[in-house]
Amino acid sequence: MMQVDRRTFVGGSEVAALFGEHPYVTKYQLFMQKAGRLPEKKSDERMEAGQWMEPAVANWAAYKKVWVIAKAAPVPARNRIGGSPDYDIQGFLPGVLEIKTTDWLMAKRWDADDDPPLAWQLQLQHYLGLTGCSWGALAVLVGGNDLRIFRYDFRPAIWNAIQVACAEFWASIDAGTPPAPDWTADAAIVARIYAASVKGKTLDLTGDNRIPILADEYLAASADAKAAEARKDAARAEILAKIGDADLATCGAYKISAAAVAASTYTATRAAYRTMRITRKEPK
Repeated sequence: MMQVDRRTFVGGSEVAALFGEHPYVTKYQLFMQKAGRLPEKKSDERMEAGQWMEPAVANWAAYKKVWVIAKAAPVPARNRIGGSPDYDIQGFLPGVLEIKTTDWLMAKRWDADDDPPLAWQLQLQHYLGLTGCSWGALAVLVGGNDLRIFRYDFRPAIWNAIQVACAEFWASIDAGTPPAPDWTADAAIVARIYAASVKGKTLDLTGDNRIPILADEYLAASADAKAAEARKDAARAEILAKIGDADLATCGAYKISAAAVAASTYTATRAAYRTMRITRKEPK
Protein backbone atom coordinates (compact mmCIF):
# COMPACT_ATOMS: atom_id res chain seq x y z
CA MET A 1 0.00 0.00 0.00
CA MET A 2 1.44 3.35 -1.04
CA GLN A 3 2.40 5.60 1.88
CA VAL A 4 0.50 8.89 1.90
CA ASP A 5 2.43 12.05 2.78
CA ARG A 6 0.16 13.58 5.40
CA ARG A 7 2.11 16.83 5.24
CA THR A 8 0.40 17.64 1.94
CA PHE A 9 -3.15 17.95 3.30
CA VAL A 10 -5.17 18.64 6.45
CA GLY A 11 -6.88 15.44 7.57
CA GLY A 12 -10.10 14.92 9.45
CA SER A 13 -8.34 14.01 12.69
CA GLU A 14 -6.38 17.29 12.49
CA VAL A 15 -8.95 19.86 11.42
CA ALA A 16 -10.08 20.64 14.98
CA ALA A 17 -6.65 22.15 15.62
CA LEU A 18 -7.50 24.98 13.21
CA PHE A 19 -10.40 25.93 15.49
CA GLY A 20 -8.56 25.50 18.79
CA GLU A 21 -10.65 22.42 19.62
CA HIS A 22 -8.13 19.59 19.27
CA PRO A 23 -7.36 17.95 22.62
CA TYR A 24 -3.72 17.19 21.77
CA VAL A 25 -2.58 19.31 18.79
CA THR A 26 -2.45 23.11 18.66
CA LYS A 27 -2.62 25.15 15.48
CA TYR A 28 1.04 26.09 15.95
CA GLN A 29 2.04 22.44 16.28
CA LEU A 30 0.05 21.50 13.18
CA PHE A 31 1.76 24.32 11.24
CA MET A 32 5.20 23.04 12.24
CA GLN A 33 4.27 19.47 11.27
CA LYS A 34 2.96 20.44 7.84
CA ALA A 35 5.90 22.78 7.28
CA GLY A 36 8.25 19.84 7.91
CA ARG A 37 9.83 21.39 11.00
CA LEU A 38 8.34 18.87 13.40
CA PRO A 39 7.70 15.13 12.93
CA GLU A 40 4.15 13.89 13.23
CA LYS A 41 3.20 12.30 16.54
CA LYS A 42 3.96 8.58 16.63
CA SER A 43 1.32 6.05 17.55
CA ASP A 44 1.01 5.39 21.27
CA GLU A 45 -0.84 2.74 23.27
CA ARG A 46 -4.00 4.86 23.48
CA MET A 47 -4.08 5.20 19.69
CA GLU A 48 -3.22 1.54 19.17
CA ALA A 49 -6.01 0.47 21.53
CA GLY A 50 -8.49 2.47 19.48
CA GLN A 51 -7.27 0.87 16.24
CA TRP A 52 -7.61 -2.67 17.63
CA MET A 53 -11.07 -1.99 19.04
CA GLU A 54 -12.36 -0.09 15.99
CA PRO A 55 -13.74 -3.11 14.02
CA ALA A 56 -15.57 -4.49 17.07
CA VAL A 57 -17.19 -1.14 17.88
CA ALA A 58 -18.15 -0.61 14.23
CA ASN A 59 -19.76 -4.02 13.94
CA TRP A 60 -21.61 -3.55 17.22
CA ALA A 61 -22.96 -0.20 16.01
CA ALA A 62 -23.99 -1.75 12.69
CA TYR A 63 -25.78 -4.56 14.51
CA LYS A 64 -27.68 -2.15 16.77
CA LYS A 65 -28.71 0.15 13.91
CA VAL A 66 -29.15 -2.58 11.26
CA TRP A 67 -26.60 -0.91 9.00
CA VAL A 68 -24.50 -2.47 6.27
CA ILE A 69 -20.98 -1.08 6.65
CA ALA A 70 -17.68 -1.44 4.84
CA LYS A 71 -14.21 -0.13 5.61
CA ALA A 72 -13.86 3.22 3.85
CA ALA A 73 -11.11 4.05 1.40
CA PRO A 74 -9.00 7.21 1.81
CA VAL A 75 -10.53 10.23 0.09
CA PRO A 76 -8.21 11.91 -2.45
CA ALA A 77 -7.21 15.36 -1.23
CA ARG A 78 -8.86 18.39 -2.81
CA ASN A 79 -7.47 21.87 -2.20
CA ARG A 80 -5.10 20.20 0.26
CA ILE A 81 -7.99 18.84 2.33
CA GLY A 82 -8.10 15.04 2.63
CA GLY A 83 -8.57 12.20 5.03
CA SER A 84 -9.55 8.61 5.71
CA PRO A 85 -13.04 8.03 7.13
CA ASP A 86 -13.42 4.88 9.21
CA TYR A 87 -16.45 3.20 7.56
CA ASP A 88 -19.00 3.72 4.83
CA ILE A 89 -22.63 3.15 5.78
CA GLN A 90 -24.07 1.61 2.64
CA GLY A 91 -27.62 1.76 1.32
CA PHE A 92 -30.06 4.03 -0.49
CA LEU A 93 -28.78 7.03 1.52
CA PRO A 94 -25.07 6.35 2.20
CA GLY A 95 -23.35 7.84 5.22
CA VAL A 96 -20.06 7.97 7.10
CA LEU A 97 -19.38 6.12 10.36
CA GLU A 98 -16.60 7.29 12.68
CA ILE A 99 -15.46 5.16 15.61
CA LYS A 100 -14.24 6.56 18.93
CA THR A 101 -13.35 5.07 22.31
CA THR A 102 -13.12 6.89 25.62
CA ASP A 103 -13.41 6.29 29.35
CA TRP A 104 -16.08 7.25 31.87
CA LEU A 105 -14.05 10.14 33.27
CA MET A 106 -13.69 11.80 29.86
CA ALA A 107 -17.36 11.21 29.02
CA LYS A 108 -18.37 13.02 32.21
CA ARG A 109 -16.70 16.15 30.86
CA TRP A 110 -19.01 16.36 27.84
CA ASP A 111 -21.34 19.34 27.75
CA ALA A 112 -24.79 19.53 29.34
CA ASP A 113 -26.43 18.18 26.17
CA ASP A 114 -24.26 15.05 26.44
CA ASP A 115 -22.82 15.71 22.99
CA PRO A 116 -19.38 14.23 22.26
CA PRO A 117 -16.39 16.59 21.86
CA LEU A 118 -16.59 19.23 19.13
CA ALA A 119 -13.33 17.88 17.70
CA TRP A 120 -15.07 14.62 16.78
CA GLN A 121 -18.06 16.44 15.31
CA LEU A 122 -15.74 18.60 13.18
CA GLN A 123 -13.95 15.47 11.99
CA LEU A 124 -17.24 13.91 10.90
CA GLN A 125 -18.35 17.09 9.08
CA HIS A 126 -14.92 17.17 7.41
CA TYR A 127 -15.52 13.68 5.99
CA LEU A 128 -19.11 14.43 5.01
CA GLY A 129 -17.89 17.42 3.03
CA LEU A 130 -15.22 15.36 1.30
CA THR A 131 -17.45 12.39 0.47
CA GLY A 132 -20.63 14.31 -0.39
CA CYS A 133 -22.68 12.21 2.05
CA SER A 134 -25.71 13.91 3.59
CA TRP A 135 -25.36 12.29 7.01
CA GLY A 136 -23.04 10.39 9.28
CA ALA A 137 -22.67 8.98 12.77
CA LEU A 138 -20.23 8.81 15.63
CA ALA A 139 -20.14 5.47 17.45
CA VAL A 140 -18.46 6.03 20.81
CA LEU A 141 -17.57 3.19 23.17
CA VAL A 142 -17.45 4.56 26.72
CA GLY A 143 -15.69 2.56 29.43
CA GLY A 144 -15.51 -0.59 27.35
CA ASN A 145 -19.21 -1.53 27.58
CA ASP A 146 -21.39 1.54 26.91
CA LEU A 147 -21.95 2.13 23.18
CA ARG A 148 -23.37 5.55 22.32
CA ILE A 149 -24.32 6.42 18.74
CA PHE A 150 -24.80 10.02 17.60
CA ARG A 151 -26.34 10.81 14.21
CA TYR A 152 -25.56 14.12 12.45
CA ASP A 153 -26.71 15.67 9.20
CA PHE A 154 -24.21 17.36 6.91
CA ARG A 155 -23.85 21.05 7.83
CA PRO A 156 -22.82 23.10 4.77
CA ALA A 157 -21.96 26.12 6.93
CA ILE A 158 -19.51 24.07 8.98
CA TRP A 159 -17.97 22.55 5.85
CA ASN A 160 -17.56 26.05 4.42
CA ALA A 161 -15.85 27.19 7.64
CA ILE A 162 -13.51 24.18 7.41
CA GLN A 163 -12.59 25.01 3.82
CA VAL A 164 -11.94 28.67 4.69
CA ALA A 165 -9.83 27.71 7.73
CA CYS A 166 -7.82 25.22 5.65
CA ALA A 167 -7.25 27.76 2.86
CA GLU A 168 -6.01 30.35 5.37
CA PHE A 169 -3.82 27.74 7.05
CA TRP A 170 -2.15 26.69 3.80
CA ALA A 171 -1.69 30.33 2.79
CA SER A 172 0.22 30.85 6.04
CA ILE A 173 2.32 27.75 5.29
CA ASP A 174 3.14 29.04 1.80
CA ALA A 175 4.04 32.45 3.21
CA GLY A 176 6.15 30.91 5.97
CA THR A 177 4.15 32.75 8.63
CA PRO A 178 3.37 30.50 11.60
CA PRO A 179 0.50 31.32 13.98
CA ALA A 180 1.42 32.74 17.35
CA PRO A 181 2.21 29.93 19.78
CA ASP A 182 0.27 29.34 22.94
CA TRP A 183 3.31 29.71 25.19
CA THR A 184 1.84 27.32 27.76
CA ALA A 185 0.40 24.62 25.50
CA ASP A 186 3.23 24.89 22.96
CA ALA A 187 6.17 25.19 25.38
CA ALA A 188 7.45 21.66 24.74
CA ILE A 189 6.96 22.05 20.97
CA VAL A 190 8.93 25.31 20.88
CA ALA A 191 11.70 23.65 22.91
CA ARG A 192 11.92 20.82 20.35
CA ILE A 193 11.99 23.16 17.37
CA TYR A 194 14.70 25.34 18.87
CA ALA A 195 16.72 22.51 20.41
CA ALA A 196 19.93 23.44 18.55
CA SER A 197 22.18 26.47 18.98
CA VAL A 198 25.24 27.87 17.23
CA LYS A 199 28.23 27.67 19.56
CA GLY A 200 29.60 31.09 20.38
CA LYS A 201 26.83 33.03 18.60
CA THR A 202 25.75 36.11 20.58
CA LEU A 203 22.57 38.12 20.07
CA ASP A 204 22.09 41.65 21.43
CA LEU A 205 18.44 42.12 22.49
CA THR A 206 18.95 45.46 24.24
CA GLY A 207 16.09 47.09 22.33
CA ASP A 208 13.59 44.32 23.11
CA ASN A 209 11.20 45.54 25.81
CA ARG A 210 9.67 42.09 26.34
CA ILE A 211 12.87 40.22 27.26
CA PRO A 212 13.39 41.88 30.69
CA ILE A 213 9.79 41.04 31.65
CA LEU A 214 10.20 37.42 30.57
CA ALA A 215 13.60 37.12 32.25
CA ASP A 216 12.20 38.41 35.56
CA GLU A 217 9.23 36.04 35.24
CA TYR A 218 11.58 33.11 34.56
CA LEU A 219 13.76 33.94 37.57
CA ALA A 220 10.73 34.37 39.86
CA ALA A 221 9.17 31.08 38.68
CA SER A 222 12.51 29.29 39.14
CA ALA A 223 12.78 30.62 42.69
CA ASP A 224 9.20 29.56 43.43
CA ALA A 225 9.86 26.09 42.01
CA LYS A 226 13.07 25.75 44.05
CA ALA A 227 11.30 26.81 47.25
CA ALA A 228 8.38 24.45 46.53
CA GLU A 229 10.79 21.57 45.89
CA ALA A 230 12.56 22.29 49.17
CA ARG A 231 9.22 22.23 51.06
CA LYS A 232 8.30 18.99 49.32
CA ASP A 233 11.65 17.38 50.22
CA ALA A 234 11.31 18.49 53.86
CA ALA A 235 7.76 17.09 54.15
CA ARG A 236 8.86 13.84 52.51
CA ALA A 237 11.78 13.46 54.90
CA GLU A 238 9.60 14.01 57.98
CA ILE A 239 6.99 11.53 56.69
CA LEU A 240 9.68 8.89 56.07
CA ALA A 241 11.03 9.39 59.58
CA LYS A 242 7.54 8.77 60.99
CA ILE A 243 6.65 5.68 58.94
CA GLY A 244 10.10 4.09 59.22
CA ASP A 245 10.36 0.87 57.19
CA ALA A 246 6.61 0.47 56.58
CA ASP A 247 5.52 0.10 52.94
CA LEU A 248 2.12 1.60 53.67
CA ALA A 249 0.71 4.01 56.24
CA THR A 250 -2.74 5.44 56.86
CA CYS A 251 -3.87 8.50 58.78
CA GLY A 252 -7.52 9.45 58.59
CA ALA A 253 -8.28 10.40 54.99
CA TYR A 254 -4.63 9.97 53.94
CA LYS A 255 -3.04 6.84 52.55
CA ILE A 256 0.74 6.89 52.12
CA SER A 257 2.54 4.34 49.95
CA ALA A 258 6.33 4.37 50.24
CA ALA A 259 7.60 1.07 48.86
CA ALA A 260 11.32 0.70 48.26
CA VAL A 261 12.57 0.53 44.66
CA ALA A 262 15.58 -1.71 44.15
CA ALA A 263 18.73 -0.26 42.62
CA SER A 264 19.23 -0.95 38.91
CA THR A 265 21.53 -0.03 36.05
CA TYR A 266 20.19 1.20 32.72
CA THR A 267 21.21 3.20 29.70
CA ALA A 268 19.06 5.79 28.01
CA THR A 269 19.23 7.97 24.91
CA ARG A 270 18.72 11.64 25.70
CA ALA A 271 17.24 13.93 23.08
CA ALA A 272 19.02 17.20 22.38
CA TYR A 273 17.81 20.16 24.39
CA ARG A 274 18.75 23.74 25.29
CA THR A 275 19.99 24.73 28.72
CA MET A 276 18.99 28.14 30.05
CA ARG A 277 20.52 30.21 32.81
CA ILE A 278 19.52 33.80 33.42
CA THR A 279 21.44 36.22 35.63
CA ARG A 280 20.43 39.77 36.45
CA LYS A 281 22.84 42.62 37.02
CA GLU A 282 21.73 44.68 39.97
CA PRO A 283 21.84 48.45 39.36
CA LYS A 284 24.76 50.23 41.01
